[in-house]
Amino acid sequence: AHFFGYGSWTGIDRATLHLMFAFNFFLVLLASTIAGSLYGTIAGILQSGWCVLIGKLGQTIPAQSSFFLNYLLQEALLITPIIDLLHISPLFLLAIERPLRALCCRLFACAGCAGCAENLERWGQRLTYPYKYSRAMMVINIGVMYACIAPLVVFFILLWLVVIVPIWSYNLQYVWAPRQGPGFDSGGAFWPTVVRLQLLALGAAQVVLAGIMLINSRVDGFM
Repeated sequence: AHFFGYGSWTGIDRATLHLMFAFNFFLVLLASTIAGSLYGTIAGILQSGWCVLIGKLGQTIPAQSSFFLNYLLQEALLITPIIDLLHISPLFLLAIERPLRALCCRLFACAGCAGCAENLERWGQRLTYPYKYSRAMMVINIGVMYACIAPLVVFFILLWLVVIVPIWSYNLQYVWAPRQGPGFDSGGAFWPTVVRLQLLALGAAQVVLAGIMLINSRVDGFM
């Protein structure tokens, strides 16, 4: 995102959010469900049109509901305590900062070593906002996609929200420091981007639901 020519850190973070959303939504949530039959799906699209893709999504996505239920449970009970509560990554960077600084002084003969391996933990927080937003959007997208297919997913979404909201609220006030400086407020710059991306996810959920109804209508007509 640094190479897209944005003039501010907020613009770079929004571009990073777009890229993370595209990876999570199209590659993890959608493409992973048809990866095993990708060649057959492409061949079917070339022969019969996009209705084949809609039917394929309507057939494969419901079959992956248990996988994404496990994903939500892992997010709430494993990833969140490790990443957001214990802050393993900043702790690791802070632990290796002094040895790296000493190694830098030996290799490059730095005078005072003021800039070598300094503030690694702050460098590790550069993706705080786009990463947190993309994680939250991934969880919500799973809920939007599976709310009508496997309603049990709503309970896991609520569990994740109960766990994550107080942790993120505290971290945003007292722990995470944006690269624009402490106390920085973007003024809602991310909100229009997030709304547009969520509308895309909602539209994809409607397409999947239409595929399920198409398959069910064919089965009912056959029976």
